[in-house]
Amino acid sequence: MLINLIIITYIAMSIKHLVYILSLVLLFIIPSFSSAATESIRIIRQDCTGYSNCYTSLSAWEAAENRNLTVTNEIAVARIEGTWTNPDTTAVTIDGWTTDATRYIRIYTAPEARHVGVWSDAKYRLSNSGRAIYNVEPYVKIDGIQIDNKTSTSQGILSYQSGVEISNSIIKNSSIGLYLSGDNVKVKNCLIYDSSFGIRFTGTNGFFYNCTYANNATAVYLDAKFSTLKNSIFTNNTTDISNSGFGVSQTTYSATNLGQSISGIPADQSNKFNQTFVFLNSVNKDFHLSNTDNSAKDQGVDLSADPNFSFSNDIDGQNRTNPWDMGSDEIIKITSIPETNPYSGPQTAIISSDTETITATLSTVQKKSIPVTTKFFYVNPSASGKNDGSDWVNAFTDLPASLTRNTLYYLADGKYASHKFSDAGTGWIYIKKAIPSDHGVNTGWTNSMGDGAAVLEPISFTTGNYEIDGQVGGGPNSFTSGHGIKITSDSDKAKAVNILNPVSNLVFDHIEMTLGFKPGYIGQDIVYGVKGGSDWIFKNSYLHHSSRTILYTMNVSNILIENCQLERNGQNQAQHSEIWSARDTHNVVIKNNIIKDYVSTGGIIMGRAKNWDIYGNIFTWSKDFGTTAYDGAIGSWDSADTYYADDINIYNNSFINLTNGGSGRIFTIYKKISNVNAYNNLWHNSPSAKFGNDVTHDYNLFKGSGEDKITETNKEIATGTILSGYHLLVPTKAGYSLGNNYDKDMFGKTRGFDNNWDKGAIEFDNKQTSKILNPTPLEKVSDNTAQPQAEATNHTSPSSPPSSNSSYSGGSLLSAYDKAPNYTSTLGLSVTPQASLAQTNVSYTIIEAGCTETTTYSTITGKPCTKVPNASHPSYIFSSDSAITYGMRDSTDVRELQKILQIEGFLPLTSPVDGAFGPGTKSAIIAFQKKYAITPAQGTVGPLTKTKLNQLYGSTTISTTFYRNLTIGSKGDDVKKLQQLLNADIETRIASSGAGSPGNETTYFGPGTRSAVIKYQQKYHITPASGYVGPLTRTKLEGK
Repeated sequence: MLINLIIITYIAMSIKHLVYILSLVLLFIIPSFSSAATESIRIIRQDCTGYSNCYTSLSAWEAAENRNLTVTNEIAVARIEGTWTNPDTTAVTIDGWTTDATRYIRIYTAPEARHVGVWSDAKYRLSNSGRAIYNVEPYVKIDGIQIDNKTSTSQGILSYQSGVEISNSIIKNSSIGLYLSGDNVKVKNCLIYDSSFGIRFTGTNGFFYNCTYANNATAVYLDAKFSTLKNSIFTNNTTDISNSGFGVSQTTYSATNLGQSISGIPADQSNKFNQTFVFLNSVNKDFHLSNTDNSAKDQGVDLSADPNFSFSNDIDGQNRTNPWDMGSDEIIKITSIPETNPYSGPQTAIISSDTETITATLSTVQKKSIPVTTKFFYVNPSASGKNDGSDWVNAFTDLPASLTRNTLYYLADGKYASHKFSDAGTGWIYIKKAIPSDHGVNTGWTNSMGDGAAVLEPISFTTGNYEIDGQVGGGPNSFTSGHGIKITSDSDKAKAVNILNPVSNLVFDHIEMTLGFKPGYIGQDIVYGVKGGSDWIFKNSYLHHSSRTILYTMNVSNILIENCQLERNGQNQAQHSEIWSARDTHNVVIKNNIIKDYVSTGGIIMGRAKNWDIYGNIFTWSKDFGTTAYDGAIGSWDSADTYYADDINIYNNSFINLTNGGSGRIFTIYKKISNVNAYNNLWHNSPSAKFGNDVTHDYNLFKGSGEDKITETNKEIATGTILSGYHLLVPTKAGYSLGNNYDKDMFGKTRGFDNNWDKGAIEFDNKQTSKILNPTPLEKVSDNTAQPQAEATNHTSPSSPPSSNSSYSGGSLLSAYDKAPNYTSTLGLSVTPQASLAQTNVSYTIIEAGCTETTTYSTITGKPCTKVPNASHPSYIFSSDSAITYGMRDSTDVRELQKILQIEGFLPLTSPVDGAFGPGTKSAIIAFQKKYAITPAQGTVGPLTKTKLNQLYGSTTISTTFYRNLTIGSKGDDVKKLQQLLNADIETRIASSGAGSPGNETTYFGPGTRSAVIKYQQKYHITPASGYVGPLTRTKLEGK
């Protein structure tokens, strides 16, 4: 009996212990099965009017939001956005949270609030004389902020905790810029200057990569067990590194102006001493490297696969390219190809710098559309040779799992397996359909290998810098047929293109993407990119038939969709079935596409979207196709207070046969919209046409589209037959001249070429030639058509639409393209010498004989008349000390150069004068050099070009002509000129001191400028006095 009792007791105790042990095991196992943490996003703005979940300071956000993130399973995100004319002056203490490695705190600046690698008083900055940020919580990430302690008596950021990351930030005037402790602390791409200590680290493991330290007493003080510094620039510090000797530190691939014994940097063959750095303007604290620098440029180590802290961009968000530069900034490296006889044999690449020209032999390829590459491989599913990719006989039978950067892969016809593009590095990879006229080598090639399509299973991306080009098919005249590459699947929840990481630089051209949804399918998406990214281009492609969306994007900026057909999304509204479901998607151009047969929620539907240009598109349904499109052709959702749409231009679109539901509506369902403008659009047989109350609209045409319910000052109601298919049979009444950013339709016709800017997507052509690919040279648009006489029409918005969003300050598409200098051919960047003639209030100088101001062609030569606007020349002398080269940013020389190129007609007058030397500026310089016979015409402004510029433009005065309308958010030298004029009158002065005051004018149009404009308008009885600088205000400012 006793033995049985003992056995029973033992068993009971064993079960109890087993349960206890299992509970401990489950405690550690269960979290791994839990769902991923969700982001809880709150916004910080200087002005929260009209916004919910918004705070006016970072401190206010922290005080209101601190909580246990491990319980709520959240990532707490503070997104700093909007304009900041004043600094955030309240110190921040991060305390009272519970975090872990997957549920953390993230503080970052959106593009419109972020500096561009140099301190800016027009962007978000945390400025006070005390400690700016005091952090006592682990797992905090801070990205893209500016901190000014004003005096060297306090810390920029004081943090004692582990798992802290600080990136892409500027700290100045501190006792200690970053005072950090804890384990696994990471800092990258930071600029710290004018402080007693740049960084002091007293923790266990610290990683400090690609930072620039300037003018500090001690740049880095290490009192830690282990720390690593890589790719650092130390310039003009008294001491670079001071080490207490408490632990071990490693410093490699770093450079200093000091000698080794003084600097404190250990002797290592990768470190450089006694260097002379060349920055763009170190006197004014611009520590971007100059192209002439030889001390830090190309001297770093690639950290994209670093085991402790990997990344691949710089402080400006620009991709780093091998070999990496030291410091926070990566110089844009440009490689160009000679203009003469490209690819007729082995060629020479010209790599331009400020001081010399270097040449290198290139391989021969068939077509000039691919930049410099070092390797070519061939892929054919039917190949039977060695399968090493060396030619068509020995081609790979599928794309290799790992691809090589700076390489082109030709695809023959056939079927290919699904592929994940996850290749390390930053060079471009080109996937190109082989066709009879472009297939690389001839060895083993037959034309039958390239007269069909390469058909791929779905593809995905975890890294960027890829171009996939089908070469043929798509675009106007063949929107839905003939594509060289097809990506397809018929499985439920498939994604034709799945972008799995925040990926930049993807180009898709001449591609068909389809999923062929079946009944019961609900989760397909043609392009699925919800992890973030930037610079995506879709051209000449056919994206169609998905059970949910055609495109689904989140946290993406800089997207171009051109000459594509997007068609047939799914019908499940609960699944957000839209043609394009766009959240947190900014800086978008959608032009010259067909958007067809959209149902469910609607066509292009956005939330938290800023800076979109939607123009030249056709929105249409097949006959009796749809029943509903709840949120319209273009609109937003009303399901979340944080959804907004801001700066959306909807110009020259056609809405045809949208017969049911809300398929023809524009922003009728939304939470918050601002600066949404609809001009020159056409509605035909679309009775659902309707605008939301906050949409500014005018100069639109309606035919059988509920026109009796729409009020506009210049509304056109058409009668009779006006369309054949999508083409106008008769011209419309004159639309509003929108400028040369919007002046080409999908067939290349120039809007207003016959002195009448038509409404709708396709410009009327009285010759009925819808396939015009070589447009008539642009002529000055007549000023005799009906134009608004007041500064504003509906509500208080301007009657003249805002200028193109392509130059918007929050990160323009052109600026984005500038970051990919090896890829310019498919971006559509071109120079049109006559482009400036679209401007109004400009007189012209006639160049050719037989031309007058009103003629288009010379009566003597028959050639197009070239006319140069008579704006007064800029007064500027270019110095001879260094060249002006591609990649320079925020440069006064470049700004003055851009003004001259506008006067010469090689840059449009509406293009941004932003001091950024990108592809557009380079192309214009080449045109200038060719005009004046300066050789070689390579786009670098050296001594010969400067001499000619100074001869032509070195001694005249600045004009007071304004070539565009100005409003909140406008940027440029014309804004500075406006501020100078306002400040000349004490009654309209912007400010008595600080930014915007006399002598401190800026290039940014903010609230202070708007208030001064209102005073000016009131003084001169310009109505309404709204603060918008339209035609009447411009005329008065110009003294006319």
